[in-house]
Amino acid sequence: MIRAQSLSYNYDEINIFRDLNFAFEMNRFYGIIGPNGAGKSTFLQLLAGIRKPTTGSVLFQEQPIHHFPRKIIAQKIAVLQQGGLPPLGFSVREVIEMGRFPYQSWLGGEKANIDGIIEEAIQLTGLTNLVHRKLDQLSGGERQRVALAKLIVQQPEIILLDEPTTYLDIGYQQIIMDVVKSWQQQKQLLVIAVMHDLNVSALYCDQLLALHNGQIIASGTPEQVLTTDRMKEMYNASTVIIEHPVNQSPQLLLSQTKGE
Repeated sequence: MIRAQSLSYNYDEINIFRDLNFAFEMNRFYGIIGPNGAGKSTFLQLLAGIRKPTTGSVLFQEQPIHHFPRKIIAQKIAVLQQGGLPPLGFSVREVIEMGRFPYQSWLGGEKANIDGIIEEAIQLTGLTNLVHRKLDQLSGGERQRVALAKLIVQQPEIILLDEPTTYLDIGYQQIIMDVVKSWQQQKQLLVIAVMHDLNVSALYCDQLLALHNGQIIASGTPEQVLTTDRMKEMYNASTVIIEHPVNQSPQLLLSQTKGE
């Protein structure tokens, strides 16, 4: 479990959050939603220990996360940053193997044989035919799958994803989210994802947190959080909410405002 306790954060004397409190439970898929500038990515970085709160704490295993060495945290918490991997000249397999860094000695080796771990990640993300390609030869969607495979070989208990489907077409969005959801359920992991697409959030997330004006204004199932009134409050958007015909999750449609 990871928990935000009385969490506040200021940036250049601007208050981003005020007294946030929330406990993220294991074996759950959480989506963090909110308008641009709501601080979603900053909140994720605080949970990862990348940033330090102005006041309050992020508790991991009931201890402040900054009390743990970074290498120990990296064995437990993996982060997929917004934008994924840059197009570097390493091969796909070399980049995936970099996910084992938290377990390596200062000489760069491991006692255990990790070939099975690497192969499992490659198979899970559908990269078998690309392992010898250089990263700069791949599309953005393919690089995002490599980033996810690198995260998988890290074998974390908690996964933090910052807008994992941004700039991807709907085919790659589905691939990425299907892999994450399947892996989360199989390993009973905790996933916390900053989500831009509300319909994708509703399809894949068990719980949603809505950030607005420095506060968590709503949390619960997608059905509880995604309401027309809340979309108006958060985004100033007129919407119609319908039920997905297959899994009954809420899906949002924009409603043209009167007079346009």
